[in-house]
Amino acid sequence: MLERGTTYYFKVQPIEWRVLTSNYNSTGKKLLLAESILTANVPYYYLNSGTRSIDDDTTVYPNNYKYSQIRAYLNGLNYYNNSNTAVTTYNEKGFLQKAFTTSAQDLIETTAVDNSAASTTDSSGAVRQATTYACENTSDKIFLLSEKEVTTSTYGFAAYNSSGTFNTRIRVTTDYAKANMAYQSTTSGRGGNWRLRSPDYSYSEYVRSVRDYGDTYTRSLVFNSYHGVCPALCVE
Repeated sequence: MLERGTTYYFKVQPIEWRVLTSNYNSTGKKLLLAESILTANVPYYYLNSGTRSIDDDTTVYPNNYKYSQIRAYLNGLNYYNNSNTAVTTYNEKGFLQKAFTTSAQDLIETTAVDNSAASTTDSSGAVRQATTYACENTSDKIFLLSEKEVTTSTYGFAAYNSSGTFNTRIRVTTDYAKANMAYQSTTSGRGGNWRLRSPDYSYSEYVRSVRDYGDTYTRSLVFNSYHGVCPALCVE
């Protein structure tokens, strides 16, 4: 079992990706999702209460994806703390910069990411839309999947409440992610928990996530660190 405070070394291996569609949002781009949970210990946001005022957005909730800490980490951006001060921890040092060479970064398309209320419900419309907490769309190279995307049958996914050993949403946690506090089920055929970009429909301190056995009808607190990161990206 991996322990905190201990230095570990990991074999460097290529990241495996699954092509979910060759025509993402009718753009002709391929949508790729990591086959494993790659890391963790990156909160959606580090506080679970209160609102912020950033730029022209007067009410920014903790589960606002546009201004989230995890989006900043994925793309190497600054994010704003509760005092509206820019935090530069990930500036040009995020997942994008660390996981890909410069030439590989050039191959990743900047994608118009849909953060609308419609994206925060499952593809069948069975879950209420998060009309209160949906944020503006973003333009990103690396992003998390939404509740709608991770329940879209043409992407190879089942209904939001479908679960089980062979569920295609199940992602196994890498040793590196475990060393960064990611959870991994000890039950055979299960994986870890991983975050979606969609806010919960009822509470501003919760976001949607996928559980270790593939169910997406669940939520997690924004500051939880054991929920893993399973990135998505687009290429031509």
